[in-house]
Amino acid sequence: MPEIGSATMSILPGACLLAVLGCQGSPRAVVAPAGPRGALDSTRLLATTDPMAARAWAAWRRAHPTADMTTLSTELEEGTLESKPFDSPFFATGYATPVLAGRRDRDEAHAHPIYGTPDESIPAIELPTRRELASSGLEPIVWAADGLDAYLVEVNGAARVDLADGGTMTLGWGRTNERPYTSLGRLLVEGGHAEASEMDLQLIRRLHRDDPAMVERLMMENDRVVFFDVVDADAWPRAASGVRLTPCRAVAVDPEVIPLGSVLRLRGPSIGTWYAVAVDVGGAIKGRRIDLYFGDGVDAMRRAGAIREEIEVDLIAPRTSSVSR
Repeated sequence: MPEIGSATMSILPGACLLAVLGCQGSPRAVVAPAGPRGALDSTRLLATTDPMAARAWAAWRRAHPTADMTTLSTELEEGTLESKPFDSPFFATGYATPVLAGRRDRDEAHAHPIYGTPDESIPAIELPTRRELASSGLEPIVWAADGLDAYLVEVNGAARVDLADGGTMTLGWGRTNERPYTSLGRLLVEGGHAEASEMDLQLIRRLHRDDPAMVERLMMENDRVVFFDVVDADAWPRAASGVRLTPCRAVAVDPEVIPLGSVLRLRGPSIGTWYAVAVDVGGAIKGRRIDLYFGDGVDAMRRAGAIREEIEVDLIAPRTSSVSR
């Protein structure tokens, strides 16, 4: 669950060249919970948000058993699907899954905690803010070597931790304390540490390298905390909905604007055309905002950090005639 596309990304400049995105061609499909059909099989998720649309997609798939995400443009051209454009653009940012170094027990080199999901019986309002974590009695599930990396795990909602003993730990979004989200990038600009036009993830990393105490002090201004579950590697990375995230086929949306499970066509100057499914949510993804998932690792983080643009969003739906035959 991206807490942000925007924590650092809400004021990021520039765009990413289409050839650099690495998201064209035939990406893998998002794997819906218990669904073998991948991104196109959004019925189980969509059934919880828009049952009528879910029934229409289920009928369409029965009539088009070989269709998948890579054939949607052809199906649109042949008229079995239709696109329903939203009446105004969405502002798009990007997110990715960090990979970082850590260990299960704290030591001098690994002193930055990442916390596991507290019991669901504890109301969100009773969960600690960021300033309160150290004295909360909650136990970290892993310790990171870098304070900014630990923070970005929360910003992006998932992570793979390469452990000092040679193992790995894969983390998925569990829950939050539901406090307001405050952007680190905005705080750095407001504090005079950077210009808004220059702000991106690489600049934040440079500022943190030069003055980690200053950047980590500003992190404490963000009261929102994300807590994590340890998830099976074959189900990782996982969206807040439980769906496995897949590069260039998964997006985070405001579910009050776009129902989770919806199939979308996205078009923008730097992203080209994506067909994706709304499977995730984010603390800063409200209204006409959309966050595009780019994958995991350093390169994906870089590509995601370059996205800041208005895009056109169409809702893809079966035509009635295509499911009645």
